[in-house]
Amino acid sequence: MRASLTAAFWVKPLAPRGEKRFGTTGRRLAALLSFAPATTPARSAMKGPAIFPVTATRYGYHHGHGRVALLTGCAPSVLAPSINEAAIRLINRAGVKVVLPQGEGCCGVLVHHMGREEDALEAARRNVDAWWAEIEGKGLDAILITASGCGTTIKDYGFMLREDPVYAHKAEVISKLARDITEFPLSLELGSPRQPNAEPLTVAYHSTCSMQHSQGLCEEPKTLLAMAGFTVRDVPEGHLCCARPVPTTSSSRKSPPACATASSPTSPRRHRTS
Repeated sequence: MRASLTAAFWVKPLAPRGEKRFGTTGRRLAALLSFAPATTPARSAMKGPAIFPVTATRYGYHHGHGRVALLTGCAPSVLAPSINEAAIRLINRAGVKVVLPQGEGCCGVLVHHMGREEDALEAARRNVDAWWAEIEGKGLDAILITASGCGTTIKDYGFMLREDPVYAHKAEVISKLARDITEFPLSLELGSPRQPNAEPLTVAYHSTCSMQHSQGLCEEPKTLLAMAGFTVRDVPEGHLCCARPVPTTSSSRKSPPACATASSPTSPRRHRTS
């Protein structure tokens, strides 16, 4: 991902020439390059493989013994590494250890969209192997994902690998452990905001399609924002897509209704192999 964006940065100034010289193909490439950001954030210091121990157990969770894996992701780790960094700090403060496992990589959603099924399944197997090693080791309470498109795909690993005799059971376990970053914190005691606003800030929330339509998550993000002291407003016709390509579920499970009321959060249970 970083290499692609670096290449786009250097090629982008040549786009106008390409439009003139290569016609339709040039125009398509120019349109693609127009989406490339002018700059990319520096590499995160919180990169894997690594284990981030609990920094405080003020709010308590299994007395500081919770343990989760976090998907680094290919796009989030390059475009907005601060998201994963903030997620790790938040989960740590609630008394839960965060693991970035050896061997995990792209979830496979991009090649899955392109119809490259075998490449997508290979990416799924690689991640299943990485997380299964953690499950067999010290166990995992959950696998957290900060990009909803990736979360939709990982929650479908059980279906994607259902006909693989080696991976079917493991993939099903992984899918059941997968949680969007907005789901898991609701099972923890987060306490009050460290710096509560004198006057609550009002924010509008527009859920991604992959989160509200594919995963049925709508209230969880708004609940967390409200807990942090924000006044949350829904966007009119928020069920509509923002026009970004949408990762859709491939599984046989029924797609949940958009913006369904979230069920009461429950404490996750660590999974280990017997």
